[in-house]
Amino acid sequence: VKIFVQGTNRWRDEDEWPLKRRQQVKFYFHAGKKLSKSVPNGSTSPDNYIYDPNNPCPTHGGNTLLPPQYTPGPVDQTPILGRTDILQYTTEVLTEPLEVTGQVSAKIFASTSGKDTDWIVKLCDVHADGTTYNVCDGVLRAAFRDGKTLRPVEPNKPIEYDIELWSTSYVFKAGHRIRVIVTSSDFPRYDRNPNTGESPQSATTMVPAVQQIHHSAERASFVE
Repeated sequence: VKIFVQGTNRWRDEDEWPLKRRQQVKFYFHAGKKLSKSVPNGSTSPDNYIYDPNNPCPTHGGNTLLPPQYTPGPVDQTPILGRTDILQYTTEVLTEPLEVTGQVSAKIFASTSGKDTDWIVKLCDVHADGTTYNVCDGVLRAAFRDGKTLRPVEPNKPIEYDIELWSTSYVFKAGHRIRVIVTSSDFPRYDRNPNTGESPQSATTMVPAVQQIHHSAERASFVE
């Protein structure tokens, strides 16, 4: 297997995939928008935001085949970081390099006031100057959380979601930080979920929804 290790920007040959010598590491969401390897303890209030499909978070980088005005790949995320419909969880400054090679996934405990919604998770690299670049991401439609059948969402009920962020090979350098962004739209890369339980193609109305991300000991959300 030949992989390109971003960050060091070198090609590398491996004998198998996934790598047998890999170590699975979880970074947990915490109160105060922190991200760390420490497992949450105790009870904390969830973080929340309002997702309005009439004002979706715009596409900014990623694996896209969109028109040229939408730059694919790693893109400075600064234009969307000030939006009120995203959450950010960030580590302390790394004291040594950290290589992430293999499958990246997220497990989040989340609730929505809508009858359906979308969850989008981005793994990002925060450079020493504060600039944030996307590394990989994933999306999940709540009503199809098992990937096969339609399963209605009970409004305001916390549900466990498993989101695949695909694979990568990336070195987070010393002096950088790891950031995870959570939101509910990436338009026009993905169609907007109207939050009504209807399909985006046939929906006649779009309703804002209150989204909650949990990070307590009982409902620990993390990326792995």
